[in-house]
Amino acid sequence: MQSRTYKVFNRRVALNAYLLFFFFFMLTPYIQTPYSDIAVLVPISLALLCFAGLETATHVYLRLLFAILIGFLFVVVYETKPSGIVLLIAWTLDDITRELLNKHKSRKTLNLIVVLVVMLSFVGGQYVANKFVETHSPVRVVKNRALPWQHFVLIGMTGNGGYNSPIRHTTLDFVTTKKMAQYSSQQISKRLNTLGFVSYLQFLAGKQIRNSDRGDFSWGQEGIPQPPFNRTKGSLQDRIRSVYLIGGRHQADMSFYYQVVWLLALVGILLSLVKVNPVKDKWVSILILSMLGAFLYLLLFEGGRSRYLIQYLPTLIPLSAWGWYVNTEKNIEN
Repeated sequence: MQSRTYKVFNRRVALNAYLLFFFFFMLTPYIQTPYSDIAVLVPISLALLCFAGLETATHVYLRLLFAILIGFLFVVVYETKPSGIVLLIAWTLDDITRELLNKHKSRKTLNLIVVLVVMLSFVGGQYVANKFVETHSPVRVVKNRALPWQHFVLIGMTGNGGYNSPIRHTTLDFVTTKKMAQYSSQQISKRLNTLGFVSYLQFLAGKQIRNSDRGDFSWGQEGIPQPPFNRTKGSLQDRIRSVYLIGGRHQADMSFYYQVVWLLALVGILLSLVKVNPVKDKWVSILILSMLGAFLYLLLFEGGRSRYLIQYLPTLIPLSAWGWYVNTEKNIEN
């Protein structure tokens, strides 16, 4: 993360990003957890590194190579966690907007070609991935029985906005995707009529708080306390278990530590929103647009817990790092 932050911004912003990311993941149990939110951190970070190369490369063929790699990496992201591609969408919208306003015709043409190559690489890679799953997957995939997107919208506006097992089982009773989509759409309409405009806004406000309020990313919120199979063999093992096991007597200490780090990150993001110049600070604008897209996605679809923010840390952390830099170190330099 710090290498591509250095390429896009500078060494001090990269150091800030490294420190924030280090303190987040130095002790976190999530790094050992096989969640899809964790799995996409690597391809998203690699894609950001390729974006940095795309920004700094001067040779046309090298830029096209980076563009192809970006498209393929986001295929991996989409297949692992579809919501992770908001960064690609944010970059595409920002780049197209800037190039349409660009007065240098030769540069505009090349940059738009690069955007097109990224999109074609993503679409082509997605086509290949789908074909591979259809022909080589050991599990038979029945497309007309997949849960429709309307189902995840319904889940996102019911209860606390998070995973809802009763709704899922009721939806699956309709068997086909078409019937499931019809049922979910009807339930969405009923839910909106029941809530009304004002109550729905209140629900979204509460959901946004749940989406972003915990620096430990809701560790221990899911599951039930489970005693270890074997007795502890020393004080160190006992301490580790007391911190990380669900219901451990020192689990709150870990949550407090991460809450402090998370508040520092949020303050940095707030500072970046205050200081950003959308015209001059291209990558800050892209990161902000990506953050807004992430929050919008989590509001409209399944969310309700801060764990879903883990996948967006490669964009949130550099944004916070730049906010701290531009409001502290840059003022000292001046």
